[in-house]
Amino acid sequence: MIGLAGSGKHCQKVHERKVEQAKLDLQQGQSDKIKVKTFLGTGWMALAIIVQVSIALLIFVFWGRIGIEWKYIVVVAVMAWSLGDAVAVLVGKKFGRRRFQHSQTGGAKTIEGTQAMFFNSGLAIFFTLFFFASQPWHVSLTVALLAAPLCAVVELFSNRRMDTLTMPISTGKVVLSLMSFFSFMGF
Repeated sequence: MIGLAGSGKHCQKVHERKVEQAKLDLQQGQSDKIKVKTFLGTGWMALAIIVQVSIALLIFVFWGRIGIEWKYIVVVAVMAWSLGDAVAVLVGKKFGRRRFQHSQTGGAKTIEGTQAMFFNSGLAIFFTLFFFASQPWHVSLTVALLAAPLCAVVELFSNRRMDTLTMPISTGKVVLSLMSFFSFMGF
């Protein structure tokens, strides 16, 4: 059985042999470990840790800190991220023809994948607000149409796989702002 330190060293060796020596372009490939550069050097972090940190932050802020009446925002943010990101990767790999490369995207991404992120995160936000949070359809639709573009942009410009952390948190902030506004307006 390989310990935590041993698994990190193993992943580093695999990365050096398979990726760096072969100069592979992994583009949108999903993996369970990511290479992290810090001031202490290069290390390996499990993607599962980032997912858990993201969800823990959402629960702490939107369920605990702000109040239990906003707990549905955790579900909305996780659904928008998980469904939108998963479909974006699949559509980008299968149907992606038009590549978008920018210094802030962390690699080549496709317009088709970004459109899939917009569409599916919007659907996830709408259905989660409507069915899970029991919001009126017009409020759910408005929030979905206003929050989905942000989901697509955050996913597009998040470096590497850090969209796992940035996308749910930014979605939660936007949905909270919009729902607070609608609550203030009496909807």
